[in-house]
Amino acid sequence: MSQTRLPAWAEESRRIFRAGTVSQYLLYGNLFDLVPYVHQGKQYFAPLKTFLTEVLFAPFEVVLSYNRSGGLRALRGQEILQQYQQARQEWGLANTPQLALPRDAWASLEYLDGFLRYSRNRDPKPRVVLLIDFPEFLVPRGDPAQLSERASEILLKLLDWASDPSWVDAQHVTVLLSETLNLLHRSLVENAYSAKLHIQLPDQQECQEYLEYLKTDFPELPNSIEVAWETLGSRVVGLSRVHIRHIVALALRNQQPITYKYLSGLKKELIEKECAGLLEFVDSRRTLADVAGMDNVKSWLKHDAELIRQGQNQAVPMGYLFCGRIGTGKTWLANCFAGELGIPFVVLKN
Repeated sequence: MSQTRLPAWAEESRRIFRAGTVSQYLLYGNLFDLVPYVHQGKQYFAPLKTFLTEVLFAPFEVVLSYNRSGGLRALRGQEILQQYQQARQEWGLANTPQLALPRDAWASLEYLDGFLRYSRNRDPKPRVVLLIDFPEFLVPRGDPAQLSERASEILLKLLDWASDPSWVDAQHVTVLLSETLNLLHRSLVENAYSAKLHIQLPDQQECQEYLEYLKTDFPELPNSIEVAWETLGSRVVGLSRVHIRHIVALALRNQQPITYKYLSGLKKELIEKECAGLLEFVDSRRTLADVAGMDNVKSWLKHDAELIRQGQNQAVPMGYLFCGRIGTGKTWLANCFAGELGIPFVVLKN
């Protein structure tokens, strides 16, 4: 039995890999965060690229990484690539036996394609994984007819790799890393030969577990907060672990207590920045008593607000839809309902 416990999305990728039917994975969502895992009973947190290289794909002999800025890089298996480079020189495809990996996207994919064909003839065959950062800059979403010739060639190469059974047989894997699938070409997103795995933000329990972990670096943390320790995780839900560490370090290294006001203010600021100015938090100072008329609506919302304050969330709807013409008070009602609940409401900007 494995001595390593992985997050749910990583366990799902292992399960799919064991089936031996998929060689291409699309990881999206909370990519720029720390990934939790437990090895031999000890908790660890690592950046995603480190986790993929040293934990999830640890058995692979070759791990390569590509993005448009840094080009193709070998994270593991340089000696195998060096042997391939020497073979390329013998074939007249390289001017020097020194390992010089290409930077251009198409040249990198062509280089890798040749390396994979070469590796299949080796004994034993090396297992290879290619990590592609920001694939939306290689094959952006749009009409296929509007793609440049080079982008079309890259798209077809990636689709060919995903559907080629020899990739699965040789244990050659491509991993595309994108924060959102909305910016990636639909042919890749909807490809039936690839697996899509969503890396989510930590939930309340995971936030609390990370805060417990932070006590190692910040032993003064439990005595520096003005909210109950066991509820602190619920106060930072919606943030990444990187942001949680930032909040804690910013306060403690400046000898500032972690108050409810400090947490809520910094949390709003971080989330607004993540949304690139498209979202704004507003603290309402109004209640349903400030709404004129609409007695039936107010009675309903007051009843639900009381249930929410009592923690009986299962007894209320998952959402409300306010309908009416412009000027009938929909936004005002939402503002006052948020104030009744004592929570901020969010404005989605154009």
